[in-house]
Amino acid sequence: MKLNWGNSVALAFILFAIFIVSFVVRAFNEDFDLVSETYYKDEINYQQRMNDQANLLRSGKQIELQQGDNLITLSYPDEFLDATGEIHFFHTSKTLFDRKFPIETGTLGKQLISKSEIVKGNYTVKMNWKHDGRTYYQETDIYIR
Repeated sequence: MKLNWGNSVALAFILFAIFIVSFVVRAFNEDFDLVSETYYKDEINYQQRMNDQANLLRSGKQIELQQGDNLITLSYPDEFLDATGEIHFFHTSKTLFDRKFPIETGTLGKQLISKSEIVKGNYTVKMNWKHDGRTYYQETDIYIR
């Protein structure tokens, strides 16, 4: 078969159509997770989170995260030993890997979380707690190895 200009145009249209169809199929198969299922509600509460962060800055204390071979250790300052709240390991790309834990300060001010409960990857650790009638909020980025 001889390739003249008519066949070349038809071939170009067919190749373009194959490209577009493959692009659409890939786009529909891509998984996009929202930052939060309750995004709009979270935005309404944004000012409260800013106030909680300001409370933490005024206290001059922070919860320290340290990563060992098998454990993640959260060290609480003495002022927050009887705090109640939640720790949210927010995976930056997959909601499926998010994990939440209650704050358990213990008598020594340390909380141990096993790395076997958390999938490796980038996380933003969001901690919010209440102590002596005040609420606090802290975010820390961590790469779980």
